[in-house]
Amino acid sequence: MQTIAFSQPCTYDRIMKRLIATIVPVALALASCASTREAPEPELQAEDIEFVNVALEPGKDLQSLVNSAHRIGRELVIHGEPGENVISSPVSLILALGMLAEGASDNALTEIESAIGVSGDKRSEMMAAVIRSLREFDGDVSSFNPEKELGEEPFVHVANQLVIDDDFTPESEFLISLKRFHDSGIALLDLSDESSIEPLSVWLRHHTAGLIKKTSIVPNNKLRLVMQNAVLFASRWSQPFDEQFTKDHPFYTLDGQTIDVPMMDGEIKVSLGEKDGWRIASIPYRQRFAATVVLPPEGVDPADMTDELMAALIEDVTTKWSQKTIVMLPRLDLQSKLDVAESLEALGVTKIFDPEADPLHRTCADEVLIVDQMSQQARLKVREDGTIAAAVTEVGEVGEVRAPEEPEPFIVDRPYLFLVHDMESGLPLFYSAIRNPIAQ
Repeated sequence: MQTIAFSQPCTYDRIMKRLIATIVPVALALASCASTREAPEPELQAEDIEFVNVALEPGKDLQSLVNSAHRIGRELVIHGEPGENVISSPVSLILALGMLAEGASDNALTEIESAIGVSGDKRSEMMAAVIRSLREFDGDVSSFNPEKELGEEPFVHVANQLVIDDDFTPESEFLISLKRFHDSGIALLDLSDESSIEPLSVWLRHHTAGLIKKTSIVPNNKLRLVMQNAVLFASRWSQPFDEQFTKDHPFYTLDGQTIDVPMMDGEIKVSLGEKDGWRIASIPYRQRFAATVVLPPEGVDPADMTDELMAALIEDVTTKWSQKTIVMLPRLDLQSKLDVAESLEALGVTKIFDPEADPLHRTCADEVLIVDQMSQQARLKVREDGTIAAAVTEVGEVGEVRAPEEPEPFIVDRPYLFLVHDMESGLPLFYSAIRNPIAQ
């Protein structure tokens, strides 16, 4: 875990003055609020800066982003705690990296863009396009209750926020880019004091419908900026499982244990594929999205998946007709917290952590900022009616083939990968390795 670094003097220019002049003040004393899902207090407003209207178009840039998202998901699984469940959101981390890129110096920017897979003006526009595409299924997050039965339509909520220490003045163009391409809220807080950062937790509770409770940011006197991204997904299965058929079933862990887990059981339409002993099933939700479940050969860890094998499996399953088969899938309610620095370094993103690299000077202040804290918290609930998943990434200064007549049952009784896919764009919203479905 490491701080944010930005060098070269800031220009407190006319645009910045106008931005600050249109502020609605932020209340700092929210710790006494009774609810765990209070709406955040008003943010800084720049009413003349509009979120750009960019469509998410098929093409090489989108495919590059999709490939990068899979690579990021795999690295997060690899660098999670060995033997433990890993719940992650590649999309959330990419959107957080996109925000960081708006302030990065040339060398750090090159690393970030290489990890994201899109560079230049296309990078900023792609971030906006992803947000707009997912928000086609947005609604009032305040009224969404993850404990109730899921509605007929998918619900996907995406939000960004930049929080500025009240003694720090960033460059105006950095703030404008965050509003224009990331639709980011902008707020002021005292980031040096534990008692004053409760609004960070209020924000993430609100935007994850209470699934994630508390910020992972640790305040200190050098903390200048905090970036937060939240992604919330909820959707019914196209064919829900019948709860009366859910029962305990053996699950075989990598260390040789046999544990009983609540296993949903149903005969449903899925697309199936296989390569090199790895099996894949695409289980559709009501619209556009699908759960992609990848079952390794017996005794093989899900983290042994390669980018090439995943691409081949997904290509295989997308060419298959849906067919009715028995699917047995663990019922889940899991959460995890990841320090993403090691995964980013494996992807070649190192300079944002290096105080000698001048990584974020375009954010601009009278001091150098580096990324000191960068983590992702995620929650995954898989149940009979559908799936609910939430993630928060925080940065403290990212062919038609004839179906077989009798398909083999798809029984998920050993460690596996569970992805939530946007079938329209190909983006994996969530990428998880489930090694123990009943771990707490």
